[in-house]
Amino acid sequence: FTPDSEIHNVTYLKSSRVIDDSSVDIIVTSPPYFTAMPYLIADRLNLFVLGMGGKSEVMKEIGMIGSREVTSKEASKLWSEYQKNKQILPDSVQDLIELTSANFHGGKEGIGQRRKVQPELLYRYFRDMRGAILLNYSQLKEGGVMWMLVGNNFTKKNNDEKIIINTPSLLCDIAIDAGFEVKEIIDTEIPQSREIYSSNQGSSEVILVLKKNQGIGVNNKTEFTTDWDFHEGDATNPLHSIHTYPAKFTAHL
Repeated sequence: FTPDSEIHNVTYLKSSRVIDDSSVDIIVTSPPYFTAMPYLIADRLNLFVLGMGGKSEVMKEIGMIGSREVTSKEASKLWSEYQKNKQILPDSVQDLIELTSANFHGGKEGIGQRRKVQPELLYRYFRDMRGAILLNYSQLKEGGVMWMLVGNNFTKKNNDEKIIINTPSLLCDIAIDAGFEVKEIIDTEIPQSREIYSSNQGSSEVILVLKKNQGIGVNNKTEFTTDWDFHEGDATNPLHSIHTYPAKFTAHL
């Protein structure tokens, strides 16, 4: 951190109150997997040490991006919202939601309660990630860069066939729609500390390097390139970074 660093304990929805538009040089973040990890449970020891391990804190996971928790009433509202607003999401995301709906909706036998609401949870996850990415775009300076560590995971059909949730690719589509250019995709591995959750997620992660290019608008696609230069831009200006998701900073990045 530079001497004039500031730390704000806010969610992405409230970060606009403390972070101005076009004021951030770099964003480094590790957004949550879709329903694959119970983040507050996984970090309960850390929370206990910080005096945040009570029931009221654990219940906050319900409001986090990627949460697995949803009531029947909320699920019904989410599906109605999706039907009205599906066009805000890229076709690739809509295709995934429709695929899970075809497999888990309609009162099919042998479908557990969690899988019955997978389409609604997918919509909520990508809706919220879209909102965060749009906000990230507005807060970055022109030419600013976001580093996003993310991996894929899956759900299963009734016959145990996997439905792959290619989160990196889907978030790239959302980011491109928001105006980002995908400069690089870097392969990495999942830390050993998270291998206990491997049954719900893929075996690898990637780092998406996304650059804000002024003038690139919604649905303006771009090709992947690998020519990103970390040192480009005016290095004399103060460097600001934000981490806007409810997940831990990845030191190995």
